[in-house]
Amino acid sequence: MTPNPPHAVPVPPAVTRRHSQVVRGRLARRLAAFVGAAVVLCAVVVWQRDARHIEAARAEMGALLKPLQQYLDEHAGLPAAYPDEPGTVSPIDTGAFRYADADVIRWAKTAGRPVVIAHGRSQGLIARPNGYAVIVYDRGTLRVDWMPGSRLGPSLDEQRSLATAGQAADSR
Repeated sequence: MTPNPPHAVPVPPAVTRRHSQVVRGRLARRLAAFVGAAVVLCAVVVWQRDARHIEAARAEMGALLKPLQQYLDEHAGLPAAYPDEPGTVSPIDTGAFRYADADVIRWAKTAGRPVVIAHGRSQGLIARPNGYAVIVYDRGTLRVDWMPGSRLGPSLDEQRSLATAGQAADSR
């Protein structure tokens, strides 16, 4: 067999090059579309993962809010220490969350603004800032919120200084 049968018309090199360029262009566009779709899909998956971590942290904190809400309903005020159930391990002892100091709790009752009275463990996120599930006391009501770690530290420091200043003013 001969490479070119006698009846075949030879293809000019320019046409062959153009055909190769078209094929490479199609391949490049398909590859770019595939990579773009993969990036978008990964971003959606990571965003959803972060949302699930936030919701799980808020749900865990919601379970810890129940004894506080019960105490608040029965005594019309916040307890100075977290009300543990008898015979159970305290979530404070396990490091599950931190309850505010007694000074902050006393100040929260008269603050007239939202006050963070407890926060859970730091949640490491990928697409969003790391943060904490917090219990907020606001004018007689409790709620669970999410707070980025960059806001929690300054907020707790401000609350401590306002509580200390309020306590100093009360003692005069």
